[in-house]
Amino acid sequence: MKNETAILDPEIVKELKDIMGQDFLLLFTTYISDSENKIAELKRAIHKEDIDQICRVSHSLKGSSLNLGVIKIAELCNKIEMSAVHGEKRSFIDLVQSIDTEFSNVCQSIHELIV
Repeated sequence: MKNETAILDPEIVKELKDIMGQDFLLLFTTYISDSENKIAELKRAIHKEDIDQICRVSHSLKGSSLNLGVIKIAELCNKIEMSAVHGEKRSFIDLVQSIDTEFSNVCQSIHELIV
């Protein structure tokens, strides 16, 4: 049974450890670096109200987050993507702030994994 409150999906993390071996650490450190860039890019796109870019970046971050078991960020990105598609700009700021908060939690969890 999945732990619904886990920041990282433990089943996906275990599977990645088994598959990736020593490259497991590199995978998560790369995720942190790439995600920092994508979140900054998402904020710029929101500031510019560039709907196409908001959709592209949120979709990309959603995919990489799902692949590594970072479910809440993936869910938040999906909400941003759907809001962009439906022209609901008012929710962008709150959602990206939630991503920032959750990303801090994710970084802490990843740090605990690799220490």
